[in-house]
Amino acid sequence: AEYVDRAVQIAAKAKKEAGTRDALAKRLRCSGAHLMTNEKAEEVQEALWSGFLPLKVQVEDDGMESSASLPPLYLQAPRQAPVGAIQEQVLHLLGEGLPAGSVALTFWDTHQVHLNSNYPLGVVYDLLESGEIPWKLTVKCTRDHQGDEARDQFFNALKAASYAATGSAQHVITMPTAEANKLWDACRAGKRQEYKDAATSFHDKMENAQRFLVRVFCRRNKQKLDSDRGWSSKHIESKLKVVAAEKEGLMQTRQALKDWLQVDTDLETARLTIAGIPFPLELSLVQLWRLLRAPDYTLYIVVRWP
Repeated sequence: AEYVDRAVQIAAKAKKEAGTRDALAKRLRCSGAHLMTNEKAEEVQEALWSGFLPLKVQVEDDGMESSASLPPLYLQAPRQAPVGAIQEQVLHLLGEGLPAGSVALTFWDTHQVHLNSNYPLGVVYDLLESGEIPWKLTVKCTRDHQGDEARDQFFNALKAASYAATGSAQHVITMPTAEANKLWDACRAGKRQEYKDAATSFHDKMENAQRFLVRVFCRRNKQKLDSDRGWSSKHIESKLKVVAAEKEGLMQTRQALKDWLQVDTDLETARLTIAGIPFPLELSLVQLWRLLRAPDYTLYIVVRWP
């Protein structure tokens, strides 16, 4: 009964979440350029950070006596947090069912494609799925694991963004441990204000920098992934760009994407989203970055071709 109640609650919240994203998409279509005041941009960021994905997670582990009989775990995870950040939620729900020793989890979708834990959960969902809610995942346990890989990967991404923006990653590297812990905890919990409070040593520098990172993922829907190719598949193209705010950043996103992807076809045939939200191609890259960037200060654009 507890699992059923949790599933029903998450389904209800998912419906509300979809409404919030539709409202954000409408605001971008109708008044995207007018959202560029600091106050309005903050409103959009707050809405993004409050978003989540409902998940249905099935545990698989030959070393767990009860794993085969475990019911699926229903949870909601922040869209903006990295895939690996949901590990603690799953471990907490598993509780006493865990084997002894240090345990790390890897996540797989229903097609047995291993999810890359470097990127925000919502970005991976938008790239791999077609609207299935809750998102059905399989989690596999690995024992005798040392360190927090998801956290390390997140801070590496943050260092890369800092270096691109300011020419140095020292703002991130020299963070006191307590401050870094607060930053990571806020990121994986989807708490934007706490994140900003922990990032006071570099947040303003990043927001006002003259360069920023944009990563574009492209995938053709008719070409399916499998567990052998996964993220190394030729069917998923990834491009990382350092964008100068006063140069390429002022370019319309339509033209920038055509140049980067080297396509002559009209992008209207593709589904383009940022943080799960369709966006007007007429907006500039710097406008979209200010409104829809991820916690690692990177703008992730997902392009799904028919």
